[in-house]
Amino acid sequence: MRALVGYRQRLLKQRLQCQNEAKAVLRRNGYNLGKNQDVCTWLTMRSRILRLREADLAILSSAVDPW
Repeated sequence: MRALVGYRQRLLKQRLQCQNEAKAVLRRNGYNLGKNQDVCTWLTMRSRILRLREADLAILSSAVDPW
């Protein structure tokens, strides 16, 4: 049971790191998400209007795709 709980905690930490990276990319490009706003939901609603450089798109994609 401890192993499962530890594994889940590591996954949650990794997920938070990915979301923070995605938010950082968006902030760099002038899109400011609220603290409690879900990145995936926000991106789904606005993906067609985003104007991002290729490098930022790659970072954003890799940060969000696993979740």
